[in-house]
Amino acid sequence: MNVTTKKVMKFSYLAGAAMAAALLLRRETGWASGLMIGVIWSVFNYSLTLSIFEIALLKKDPKRMGLILMLKLPALYLAGFFILRARLFPEMSILAGIGLVLLVIGIVNILPKRA
Repeated sequence: MNVTTKKVMKFSYLAGAAMAAALLLRRETGWASGLMIGVIWSVFNYSLTLSIFEIALLKKDPKRMGLILMLKLPALYLAGFFILRARLFPEMSILAGIGLVLLVIGIVNILPKRA
């Protein structure tokens, strides 16, 4: 895991926690929970995707590639399907969490890197 990935994970969790705390102050527990579920799901998806690219480009351990693909495709996406299907959280809150991670990915990769 490289430095950029660690920054994305750290800032995504921090931004998600700050937004969830603000929502909890407004007594929006469903939105706060859904936002954090979206952030966690999206960060996990991001890290698995980067692992797949790293293994494919560097031609590392093919057994590990199979394990990651089995984790990502059926497990991660089925979990996302059941989270949405259960309707425990507002769908927009989950999308807001996913969008927040995408925003953090963009900001971390666009801002100039400091040595």
